[in-house]
Amino acid sequence: MLSIFTTTKDFIGEFDNIQQNAINSWRSLSDEIEIMIMGRAHGAEKMAKKTNAIYFPDVPLSESGMPTLPGMFNKAQLSSKYNIICFINADIILPYNFLDVITNLKKIKKNFLAVGHRWDYDIKKIINFNDKLESEKLWDLIKKKSVKQSPSAIDYFIFNKKLWHKIPELVIARQRYDNWLIWKARRMGAPVIDLSDALMVAHQNHSYNYGKFKEIEEVGIDEDTLKNRLIIGQKTLNILDANWFYDGSIIKRKKNIEFVQRNLGKLPVIYPEFSLILILYKKIYRKIIKLFITK
Repeated sequence: MLSIFTTTKDFIGEFDNIQQNAINSWRSLSDEIEIMIMGRAHGAEKMAKKTNAIYFPDVPLSESGMPTLPGMFNKAQLSSKYNIICFINADIILPYNFLDVITNLKKIKKNFLAVGHRWDYDIKKIINFNDKLESEKLWDLIKKKSVKQSPSAIDYFIFNKKLWHKIPELVIARQRYDNWLIWKARRMGAPVIDLSDALMVAHQNHSYNYGKFKEIEEVGIDEDTLKNRLIIGQKTLNILDANWFYDGSIIKRKKNIEFVQRNLGKLPVIYPEFSLILILYKKIYRKIIKLFITK
């Protein structure tokens, strides 16, 4: 089976409905999924009891009071019942076939990271995911009217529990930590798998009027965001840099020319200590490819 962990905002206003929808959708997939809710957000303990989730109020925080990436990931890896773990944002609704995808990922014999695009949609009410007709109607609307987000917006990470070690003091819910996770997995040589062709996850649109923020621009200049940027620097990748993909039937290595060309440009980012050699190799490779194309 699967362990899922998350942290939430206060269950107040629009985020009450949004987070209830997200967590209820996870629980509706199976009673056997282990759900871990971390942090002391208002209403988090009540939601954990409602969904038979495990509540971890005490996780390491940044100076401004936000959960840290190593604090949450270390807690999840130490506490999870299952070998396959998913970190997911608490505004993401999971589809019916999510556990089918997990079953295929379990066949991988080495450490891996799986990610994918999200599809944005407005949901203004509480959804009963245990009502098949209501749930199917929602997914019909999502498939017709949602908008696919940027490959840099990554809201779920599936991995096996021995993947992460020595995570720097990055802060959850602030910019770039998600892009760093992909960079780190590639750096460690773990397969990074794009699930977007097989898995459609729904992100519930929301404002950024929570806590001390009023607008999204304020998140970009927050002290935790600035700290993340300072630690991460150029060590960022996105979904397009996943070197494997799952098409719904088989997990395959990416071999198309578009990915090969992109990957050549990203290798110096992944392995900066070899950047001069890799840049030279990229130039030679592209000249050879151009020569064959123009013949």
